[in-house]
Amino acid sequence: MIRFSRITKMFSKTVFIQKTSFVPSITRKLSTNICLSAPDCALPEPPLPPNKEVILNALGEPTLSSLGLNSYWPSGWYQCLLETLHVHLDLPWWGAIAASTVLIRICVFPVMVRQRRHLAEYTNVMPQVAILQESLTRARLSGNYVESKFH
Repeated sequence: MIRFSRITKMFSKTVFIQKTSFVPSITRKLSTNICLSAPDCALPEPPLPPNKEVILNALGEPTLSSLGLNSYWPSGWYQCLLETLHVHLDLPWWGAIAASTVLIRICVFPVMVRQRRHLAEYTNVMPQVAILQESLTRARLSGNYVESKFH
């Protein structure tokens, strides 16, 4: 049986609280024949960490994913694209970067053309939009909410 005691201070008086806990007999029968000074009781060598396999690509280089890159974020997608161009098309890294730049610009070109067309259309109707905004502002300032709803 092991006894634990705790000392607490309450209102400047020291109070002793005793608690008793029973330790099972299994833990009392722990092995006590530990030899610390004898040479025949030497500790075994610690195990070596497992070797990580380095995954090589077709060019004999480690893949970016084996180096901890190629995440599921857009930057990881771009790294995967660069590695694919580098390995499968046998391009040097600078060639993969240049090819990916051209590929991305080709993909973004229709979006850019469409945006410019919409900007030109908006420029043509801008005077009418300004007149409507001015009439809405006047209606709101005068308190005429019915007129502002119809514009």
